[in-house]
Amino acid sequence: MTRTKIITGGRRLRHKVPRYRPKKMKLSEIINKITPSLPPRVIHVQDPYYDQLLLGEKIVEARPYYPCFQDLKPGQLVEFRHRSSGSSFVVQITRKRIFRTFAVMLRKESIKSCLPHHDPDDLQRAVNTYRSIRNGTYKLFEKKYGVMALRFIRVEEENPKNDSLRWERIHYDKKSLCSILETIEQVRLERIFPLNRKK
Repeated sequence: MTRTKIITGGRRLRHKVPRYRPKKMKLSEIINKITPSLPPRVIHVQDPYYDQLLLGEKIVEARPYYPCFQDLKPGQLVEFRHRSSGSSFVVQITRKRIFRTFAVMLRKESIKSCLPHHDPDDLQRAVNTYRSIRNGTYKLFEKKYGVMALRFIRVEEENPKNDSLRWERIHYDKKSLCSILETIEQVRLERIFPLNRKK
């Protein structure tokens, strides 16, 4: 007897009887499912733009739309890192827009938001500033990939990298090397993935 020829009471059923009943899930349950947070994407910034971002004067970060940036989405965390000193801070993307050129991007996003220390009426000077970054490579990649503009909000880190950890509050066996190593690994994971911390 094949699977389709299921006979009950001498009569053949008109359709197959499923062997299992699929579990029904609401879309909201899938969306709100808690998943481990990934480390923020690192974007290197040079002077003087890093200080302008840090002080909140520059509220739009524009780059050529490289393939490595094409998976960035609103809500994702990004770490702006100073190119020479290594200091950094974390932001959350609120909006991402794609433009054909820097000129179109500056008209839509405004020069004051992108380059706060430039003349807001001198569009050509602002465009030349972007195209001269990285020894003129931005001009080449602008034609090839287009331009990306990110708006963001600052995210305060719960555990800064340079904070002083109070080991007297952490309970572990000081005579056991395994206990010490497990505690260090646990603290390290809590700093990298703060959402996974046990409450």
